[in-house]
Amino acid sequence: MHAVWTTKNRLALLDEDDLAAIGATTQKTARKIGAVVYAAGGTEDHVHVLVRYRPDMAVSNLVRSMKASTSYILRQTIPEFAWQEGYAAFSVSTKDVRRVEAYILGQAAHHATNNTWDDCEPG
Repeated sequence: MHAVWTTKNRLALLDEDDLAAIGATTQKTARKIGAVVYAAGGTEDHVHVLVRYRPDMAVSNLVRSMKASTSYILRQTIPEFAWQEGYAAFSVSTKDVRRVEAYILGQAAHHATNNTWDDCEPG
């Protein structure tokens, strides 16, 4: 699954260190609940995560866990930090995992050149 969520009010709060912390935290959180993060990336106002999860797990619970754990970490350095309510989630076929992974890891470049997948970007 490819999940996307944004900072509250689309505030540009995230820097490279924050995005690295988000990646590490989503991986740790996913492992604890039996999921695997293939890629995490984003820009100053949103995050993309590619994750495989158990079939008995609700997507909403998975995303809620990742948003909660990353929010906790980010508030250590950005006290006013919050995620926007909601998220987008897209199923990804096995044959497309590497392509989606590359897209997520290349977020900075995609946004710099306006070469994004409109359906997968927050509006």
